Amino acid sequence: MAYLERPQPGRPAGWENVASEGLELARRAAEADAFAALLDEAYGLKVTHARRLREFLESGNAVRDTVEALLRRDSTVKIDLEPDQVAVASVRIGMRELMRILTRAFEDHYKGDQFAAADFREMVLLAGREDLAASGLATPPEATILRNRYAPIEYNAPEWAATKVAAVGRYEPGDGETLDKTAQVTGAPPRRARRAAVQSRSAGYAARRYRSGIPGVASGLEKRHCAFPERCTPHRRA
Repeated sequence: MAYLERPQPGRPAGWENVASEGLELARRAAEADAFAALLDEAYGLKVTHARRLREFLESGNAVRDTVEALLRRDSTVKIDLEPDQVAVASVRIGMRELMRILTRAFEDHYKGDQFAAADFREMVLLAGREDLAASGLATPPEATILRNRYAPIEYNAPEWAATKVAAVGRYEPGDGETLDKTAQVTGAPPRRARRAAVQSRSAGYAARRYRSGIPGVASGLEKRHCAFPERCTPHRRA
C-alpha cells in the first residue's frame, strides 16, 4: 500500500491522492471501455433493411480487426477525470468516416457475397445521424490510491470535543471603585469591564483548538477565562 506523504501537485480536482500510474491506468481503461461501447453501437447499425453491420464484422477476423484498428486511429477521444475519481472517456466518429473504414475493410478482406460496397452508403442513410458516439467509465486501481499514514484526528476526537464548556466569572472592584455590581458590568470603563455572564465555547471551536495542537489546551478548557487574571479570584467549577 502506498502512503501519501504530501499533496500531489498538478493533479485534477479530487485526484490528489491518486498515483501517476493510477491516473494513466484509469484513462486507458476508460478509453478501452468507450471503444467497446462504440463497437456495440456499430454492430447494431442497419446496413440494409435485412442485414446489420454485425454480420459483416463477424464475417472474418481480418475484417473485424481492420475495422477496430481504423476506428481507434480515426475516432475523436476525450477523457475527463471527474472529482469523484471516475475517468469518463467519450469517443466519436462521423458516419461518413465510418463508411470509408468499412469500405476499405470490405475491399481488402471481405470474402463473402452477402454485402456490397454500396451497402455502406445505404447504411449512412438508414442511420439518420451524423456520427456514432459512445462513452466509457473507469476508476483507478485500489493499489494506486495513496493513503494517509495517520488517521485524521477528527475521527478519534475525545468525548469533551462534542460538549460545551461553561464558566462563571466574578468581578472585584479596584481601589476607590464604588460601583454596584450592575454598574460594574454596564457602566465600568472598557479597560476595566469584566465578563460576568456565563461563557460557552462551542464544540466546534473546542475541537479546532484541540486539533491545532496548542499545548495545554485540554486542561485550559477546564479553567476559568478572565480578561484580567490578576484581579480574578478562585471560582467554582461549572
